[in-house]
This record gives sequence, structure tokens and C-alpha cells, in this order.
Amino acid sequence: MKADFSLSSARIKALKTELAKLTDVDYLKKELSKIAAEVKGFDVHLSLSPHAKRRLRMLESKFRELKIRLAALQKHVDKEVNKIASILRSSIGLAKGAMAKTAAKKKTGKKSTTRRKAGG
Repeated sequence: MKADFSLSSARIKALKTELAKLTDVDYLKKELSKIAAEVKGFDVHLSLSPHAKRRLRMLESKFRELKIRLAALQKHVDKEVNKIASILRSSIGLAKGAMAKTAAKKKTGKKSTTRRKAGG
């Protein structure tokens, strides 16, 4: 049984790109949390014009879309990391099995019984 270790360089580059995005995602989450805290303490309806209120609703909608995209990205990265971890675990298991077989053969191995020709 052979492990499926099909991590092409393109797939590795794609994974690196996704992981790089995650570092930016952490920053975005922090900033969005700060903004959300500020907005919660602000009475929008008293201070904003109707145009500004529409714009705020649009921004809230974009914020919800961003949260959905972030969740999907996180799910995708988790899935890829779990695949890699699974492949590594199975590879380690296969390597340990091969080492155990080799050790068992050496322990119970037979000596060679071929005869040499005289003078040769």
C-alpha cells in the first residue's frame, strides 16, 4: 500500500498563498473588531444623513460577505492542512512498518549456503 503524496509544486505554492492570506486575515479581523466596537457605541440614526445610512448598510453587507469568505477560506486551509497531516501520518506508519519488517528479517535471517568453487 503506497501513500498518496501528490503535493506538486503548484499545489504547495497555492497552499503558501492561502496561508499568507491568513496572516492578513488575522489583521483584518482585529481591525474589523475595533470598528465594530466603535460602531456599537455610536448612535447612527441620530448622526447620519439618509445617504450615509444607505452607505452604512452597504458597508455592513460587505462586512457580512467578508466574514463568509473568511470562514470559507479558513475551512479550505484547515482541510488542506488535515490532508497533509494525514499523508504524513500514513507515511510515518509505512516507514515504521518497513523498518519493523527489515529488523525482523535481520533477526531471523538465514545465512547464505552457496558454495564456492575451489581455486576460484
